[in-house]
Amino acid sequence: MNSRVRPVHRRQLGESIRRRRQNMSLSQESLAELVDCHRNYVGNVERGEQNITLDMLVRFAKALKVRTAILLSGLAD
Repeated sequence: MNSRVRPVHRRQLGESIRRRRQNMSLSQESLAELVDCHRNYVGNVERGEQNITLDMLVRFAKALKVRTAILLSGLAD
């Protein structure tokens, strides 16, 4: 496996977070403040470049006012 290929699940989760953030008209900076992390972390998660812990997933879901299951729905099996 090419080490430059991002795992599909991380990429799909990141896209889900980005869509929700944009639908709420939030910037990455604003979301980072709500989640209490750096803006770069948000960007890395959205691009699928960053592993995300369960705790951070819950924080993202709360900030985005959505259940974690919604963010995870549609991930490839």
